[in-house]
Amino acid sequence: MNISLIIANILTVLAFVIHTFVGDREIRILEPQETENENFQKQEKWTMARCGWHWVSFGLVYCNCHFKKVSEKLH
Repeated sequence: MNISLIIANILTVLAFVIHTFVGDREIRILEPQETENENFQKQEKWTMARCGWHWVSFGLVYCNCHFKKVSEKLH
């Protein structure tokens, strides 16, 4: 196995865990209150931001799987 791919794999796993769980806790702090806006624009924008946040987490998992497949092929 290539040591640089192993390091990249470990870093993407750490980035995924931190991004998903710590970031989700942070973005929940920004959640608007239900009574704050009658036409739900703030809620809509917050929901879209949270969805985008988790798409980045999905990308990190995808990179992790890709690094694992590449490192197994080089073995």
